[in-house]
Amino acid sequence: MILNQANRHLPVRHQKPLAFRNPIRGYLLAVLVVFGVLGCQHTRQDSATSTPTDTGSVAVTDDTVPSPSTRNDGATGDTVRVSLGKEASPLTLTMRSDSLHPTVICALQVAEAGTLLAQLVPSEKDQNIRFSQIYLPNGTTDGPFGQTLTYPLKQAGLVRLRMSPSQMASGPSAGTFTIKLQLK
Repeated sequence: MILNQANRHLPVRHQKPLAFRNPIRGYLLAVLVVFGVLGCQHTRQDSATSTPTDTGSVAVTDDTVPSPSTRNDGATGDTVRVSLGKEASPLTLTMRSDSLHPTVICALQVAEAGTLLAQLVPSEKDQNIRFSQIYLPNGTTDGPFGQTLTYPLKQAGLVRLRMSPSQMASGPSAGTFTIKLQLK
């Protein structure tokens, strides 16, 4: 620290960084960093289950057991895969989401072009769940939608329906809900 012009030859005093001025602050900082790193390594549990109910001649693929989503669509939930055709009866899936991972994706292998009819029926009347996005076979997306969806499909292929809570609505996002699907 320079006091006056006569003492200019004295060295300037350097201060320690803020965390090391007080040893308690240094320990507190170290503990916070450790908890932050451990908190980021949380493993998630499977959050969605499905029970397909065949009400007609719907072909259900072997991999209808929920598995973690591996698609690059930002999904954090689980994916259920089913096949759907025009000649098939409506398909009903019962699914469950939790508050930690509320997003669920239903991947439909559509055999031919047509109109997709989908309806979400929550188990609780005030449950906050909706069709948030549809991923089409040509790579385009559309959404958000409500709890009912009527969408013209111009080509066959993999169609993914993403269901998640609405950020503009209140109500619990966790719970059981039923999806009714049909291709006309």
